[in-house]
Amino acid sequence: MEDVIIATSIAPGKIELQQSAISSWLKLGFKVLSVNTRREIDLLLSDFPLVKFVEAERDASAVAGKPYIYFDDVLRALQAEGPAVCGIINSDIHLLAGAGFTEYIVENAFDGFIFGSRVDVDSLDFMYGEHYEEGFDFFFFNAEVIPVYPASDFCIGVPWWDYWAPLVPFLKGYPVKQLATSVAFHVKHPTKWSAELHEKFGDKFFNRFVEADLFAYGDENLTTAVDIYKSSSDFALGSILISNFIRQKAKIIFYEDSVLADNKPGVDAHQYVALIHKLLIYEKSFMLCRHDSAARLELIHQANKQLEDKELAYQGVISDMQQSLADMQLSFTEMQQMYTQIIESIKHSYSWKLTAPLRWLGDKLSRAKAK
Repeated sequence: MEDVIIATSIAPGKIELQQSAISSWLKLGFKVLSVNTRREIDLLLSDFPLVKFVEAERDASAVAGKPYIYFDDVLRALQAEGPAVCGIINSDIHLLAGAGFTEYIVENAFDGFIFGSRVDVDSLDFMYGEHYEEGFDFFFFNAEVIPVYPASDFCIGVPWWDYWAPLVPFLKGYPVKQLATSVAFHVKHPTKWSAELHEKFGDKFFNRFVEADLFAYGDENLTTAVDIYKSSSDFALGSILISNFIRQKAKIIFYEDSVLADNKPGVDAHQYVALIHKLLIYEKSFMLCRHDSAARLELIHQANKQLEDKELAYQGVISDMQQSLADMQLSFTEMQQMYTQIIESIKHSYSWKLTAPLRWLGDKLSRAKAK
């Protein structure tokens, strides 16, 4: 099978975490390419001997405050390598899948474009976490897709590039698929998102969208997102509409692998549908009050309050069960019955984030039984 090359831009920090992430790609059979400035390459080369480094002729320091690498330059580096299928992934994303994953990617990306989101975890030793809903983290595609991208100023690691990446191929007629199975994992760490950067590159996103006349390929929802930006520069609502548009239009695919199923948590079809249903409800509510900023803020407040109330209610149930387990007041059989009665009725009804503690407790009970 021809090599599949993943491109990234390794950062000169958190070296061990990135080494672990990139090692997970190499173990699956992917080749890895990193686009960096000359200074960064000199710092990183000895720590990543199996990575091919490509020197960037420019960086985004002037517009983003850091030497982020332009998305267009990453595409050019991939195109120069000449693979039939290639990918782009953030350098701290771990891919955990079975030995046949590379073949699966080639089969599904050969005629178009695959994207997906990560699961945020506290540690790679404990793989239950929160499915990231706000954006996308990995992309695989046929190299023939590269020339369809209009020139842009988006950068790897800066907001909005992850929307641009799958949206353009879809609007240009390529099959776009979302891999809903959890194969990408990210160890949580403090983030320092700049509101100024989010707005600056949001402005670039919608302006480039209009300049390239891409909305002509879309539908009413996409046109509405562009109209909202033009009338109010409401980037928060615009990003929700764009994200949901991409998810709705993509074909959902699942990676089935016995090793993955036995050892890694996944998002099953039922959980994925529940997630999309929640996002659609929020989107429709936003649409109804999109011309009234006060009403939109109240809606956001109500939605957050509902989520907080549910989390508190679940936490009470979980705390009671954990205390019972610690005191050994119930036999394992009785505890398992309680777990089944209380948790099974709700674990498929809410988002991955809200049910994460319940799956953690289920895992603890299973381990206790095994012992």
